[in-house]
Amino acid sequence: MSSAQNESLNSASPKKIIMIMGVQRSGTTTLFNALASAANVTAREESPDDQIYSDYFLRPEPEIRDVLQGLPGTIVLKPVRESERRSPLEVANEYADYDLRIIWLYRDPVNVFDSYLRCDWLTIRKRTDALTFAGKWHERNAQAVADAADLGDRLVVVSYEDLVTDPDVLRRLGLALELRVKNTFRDDSALGRMRQPGAICGMIDDATASVRSHLDRMRLVKPATPGKAPDSLASRFTRWIHRFRPASRHHNAPQENTENRDIAVDQSVPAVVTAVLRTSHYWEVLLGEDPSALYSRWLAAGPLRHHADINTFVALGYNASRAILERSAPFRPVPTLAQGVQPPACVVEIGRYMAECHNRVRDRLTATLAAWEAALPRGQQGNLLEQLAPLSIDWIAIWLDISTDLAAAVTSEIQGLYFSTDSANPSPAWESLAASICQKGVVADLCAAGLLRREDVLGFVCDAVTPAMTIPPAVCNSLGAIAAQPDVLALARQYPEKIPAIFMEAMRLVPMWFSLKRRLSEAIRIGDVSLPKGATAEVFIATANRDPAAFESPDQLIVDRQSPQPLLPITRSASLGDGENDLEKIGRKMFLELSSSVLGRLLAAPLQFPSPMPPRLRVSPLPGGDVFQKPQELIVALEGNPD
Repeated sequence: MSSAQNESLNSASPKKIIMIMGVQRSGTTTLFNALASAANVTAREESPDDQIYSDYFLRPEPEIRDVLQGLPGTIVLKPVRESERRSPLEVANEYADYDLRIIWLYRDPVNVFDSYLRCDWLTIRKRTDALTFAGKWHERNAQAVADAADLGDRLVVVSYEDLVTDPDVLRRLGLALELRVKNTFRDDSALGRMRQPGAICGMIDDATASVRSHLDRMRLVKPATPGKAPDSLASRFTRWIHRFRPASRHHNAPQENTENRDIAVDQSVPAVVTAVLRTSHYWEVLLGEDPSALYSRWLAAGPLRHHADINTFVALGYNASRAILERSAPFRPVPTLAQGVQPPACVVEIGRYMAECHNRVRDRLTATLAAWEAALPRGQQGNLLEQLAPLSIDWIAIWLDISTDLAAAVTSEIQGLYFSTDSANPSPAWESLAASICQKGVVADLCAAGLLRREDVLGFVCDAVTPAMTIPPAVCNSLGAIAAQPDVLALARQYPEKIPAIFMEAMRLVPMWFSLKRRLSEAIRIGDVSLPKGATAEVFIATANRDPAAFESPDQLIVDRQSPQPLLPITRSASLGDGENDLEKIGRKMFLELSSSVLGRLLAAPLQFPSPMPPRLRVSPLPGGDVFQKPQELIVALEGNPD
């Protein structure tokens, strides 16, 4: 810079520039939009080619000096890629003659990694990808930590999780920058920690924990003390997931604070919450989680809370669940909770755990399908869907009519392209398929006659598409329950006609749908809690069908069970009694017949079980090695396919 130019630049107050830096997919765009909303700000986002950026990197300062000097007000830039090639200190030195602030934004690296994958920035979900990513994340963030002393107040470290947890963090950041900003942040779903296998999460945490700990201590603005700002559901979700990972994997996991002064607290535990949980070993069967220990954690986290005005409630008891199902309609999307309205702790924690369960089942789906495909007799191997030929004349016409669309949708679902574990939001593939089916064959005739609605068809699609997804975990679960009782296994082989009844009883013990979300069509009172018409209720099928008040010896597989209480629904549409429409009956029958058929074929072949037999099940082999790798698992080796 020439002396004349330098004098000109310093003749007035230095130009104020705010640069947002960090690792991509860390919320930098949302923060950029928030700062850009302030008055007297000129914001220039990164670009492949413009006056300020080239290939998303900053052009040399001398080249853009006149442009910067000509821009009005405070300048906000987002050169996120810059830290790929040089340190924050090097950037600051180049802009030493400006009033510069570098905001270094960081986010939970597991969620960043998951976002990379979903943006196709990393194309293969393999261990090497996670290690490579973690190393680069550590390197770029460690450079910011190393430069902190030299940069002084020119470096502002901000946590993405803080911004979404407490809206006041952004407001105070704005004040520190002398800007009045608009909050554009939404709740962080923290889906990465649900979608990624535990081994991947632990690997990334181990590689990044030290630098993340430094960044946490360096934050300029931190969340308010508990009780002064509402704690978002999603941010609490992130912390809760941390609590249930092994400690060695989360050296820097944020601590959960269970205080909540914004909702009414009932020190008593609702009866419907405790009715089944203490007797059911469902969690232990599925995930190795001792239910009594899990329940103790709930209590240790603080008193279970419920509030009459919330629109979400979890019912565990059989009678409470049945009452909800009989007074509800298939769930459709509803608005999220109003700002400031907090669900009860029992709902939050059960919901979080359920979400992780759903994703673990999804993770093992493809491997299970591959294992069963390999076990088919020679000459019959091929697409598993083709092996599951239609077995019921009641729905064969519909199946053949939509087979092409169905196969495409199932393929998308299995690949995870449209998978949605939230029943509140059916995947786009299912919605599209339902619309297509409404215009075809017998379904079109029924719709035209007013006998079916599109909502009914969507319920059927869930049951029609999901056999390819739910038959593997359903049969896998039931196979484990049957194998645990040699007499039942022998009975199934001797009397194949009993297999459907055995399967139903096994599904009562270990269903593949843990819960069903429903919309109440009329008001209902459960225990001491009243739920208004239109409220959302989550029926906890996993434990409701083990209610000791409804079933004798609920934790035993009894083939010829004579129970006064019918089994609660095990298919996704979850219709009850005479209220079922024709398509839902067909879907339910289809699932039961296909599942029983697959189970019968597997039971007919010799199965090799280790001795003694641990209480967990997985199908061998499992490619990847990162799903359900615990010593207490039961290894089921299909003959000819040793583990």
